[in-house]
Amino acid sequence: MSASVTADIYAWKPLPKRFEAGTESIAEIVAFGAAIEYWRSIGIEKISQVERELAAYTSDQLSRLRNVKVLGAETERVSVVSFTVDGTDPKEIESKLDKGGIIVRGGDLNAKLLMQTLGIPGAVRASFMFYNTKQDCDALIQNLQRIVQA
Repeated sequence: MSASVTADIYAWKPLPKRFEAGTESIAEIVAFGAAIEYWRSIGIEKISQVERELAAYTSDQLSRLRNVKVLGAETERVSVVSFTVDGTDPKEIESKLDKGGIIVRGGDLNAKLLMQTLGIPGAVRASFMFYNTKQDCDALIQNLQRIVQA
């Protein structure tokens, strides 16, 4: 943080170094390197393919549920599926799915302007990673189906 220090004067380093007190996050840097090697061993294209397939499957299944609207175009979808449930606050859906062991995010999803543009108060977002399975997707769909039918 400091460029020089004397008994009378303290000179700061230039930005951004002046805010970088202490030892760098060495463990995190090493772990991130290991994560990149792991992803490379699987293959980035394979990871992307698996995530897209899970999202496409989930999107298709959710769009079949009564009162559920899947947001976004299928061709633009990556590893995320966002949806709304007619007449139900997204945070309520988030909470009910959580009780079933399904973790999603609900609310404005830090996209308030988009939600305003879409004319909705918020949405529910399910995110997928390469370690998720079709069974995980089915669990989300089945839990949401129970919520929608209740």
